[in-house]
Amino acid sequence: MRSKLFTLLLTCALSTTLFARPHFYFNTAISKPFAPESFSGDWHSGYELGVGAGFMMNKRLEIIPAFDYNNFALNDQSFLSDYLGQDNIYSSVTGGTTHLFHVGIDAKYLVPPKVSSKITPYIIGGAGFGSRIITEKEIITAAETSHDPRHTFSGAWAGGGLGFEFIMGGNTYFVLEGRFNVLFADKATIYAPIKFGITIK
Repeated sequence: MRSKLFTLLLTCALSTTLFARPHFYFNTAISKPFAPESFSGDWHSGYELGVGAGFMMNKRLEIIPAFDYNNFALNDQSFLSDYLGQDNIYSSVTGGTTHLFHVGIDAKYLVPPKVSSKITPYIIGGAGFGSRIITEKEIITAAETSHDPRHTFSGAWAGGGLGFEFIMGGNTYFVLEGRFNVLFADKATIYAPIKFGITIK
């Protein structure tokens, strides 16, 4: 039901801006896991890749349908310590990478300075649908080898933050953005990407 509602909202947003000239977004990011504690403690900071297409509603407000992918590698030592209840140099784990996907619609509000400048701050926030996938783990100890199967959690997604656009020349802009994102699936998964990207207007 949620996915159908989101698809309807996305279709409506796109249909109202069908004839507008889009702005194209391409970004990467350093992404830090924050919550729950098992996520922030047992996975390293990772990376994000994202794309989007922005449509101006007026001089300051832009609507951006976007897709982002995050990758977090398992912190082997921390995971094994939690899993076994103690440090054990004879144990190892493979797999366990966390993949986070989301598709959503952001609203971006530009706050241009009163004096002409090559830097424009903005506020951004949005919502959509996302999934968190934890790949299968193989855990090897001195006593046995066990497997923790793949886990998938899906649900509503929301996020927001602040950013800056820097004019690079012509219709190309450099974008720096920091935000917090939340995936509402199982326990709320919170992560914070610091984005670096290019916008073509």
